[in-house]
Amino acid sequence: MKHTKYSPSEINKWLNCPPSLSESNLLDIEYIKLESIHCALQELKNKYSIPDDDCDLEDAFQFTEDLREPYLKEVNNDTA
Repeated sequence: MKHTKYSPSEINKWLNCPPSLSESNLLDIEYIKLESIHCALQELKNKYSIPDDDCDLEDAFQFTEDLREPYLKEVNNDTA
């Protein structure tokens, strides 16, 4: 399957965002996407009773958390 790259204006249109987003707004959107992936993984784990020690699921959680980490650090810096 080939994944298509979309321009920011196309993405904004789909997300109903204004055409000019600040960098912090884009970071918020990226964080929300990563958080959604993390939640979806958790829902799949619960729905299909996947054991906690499943290596593939652990890798997926770790990968998502590693991607999400910079956004969490930025949020913590903004609130400090």
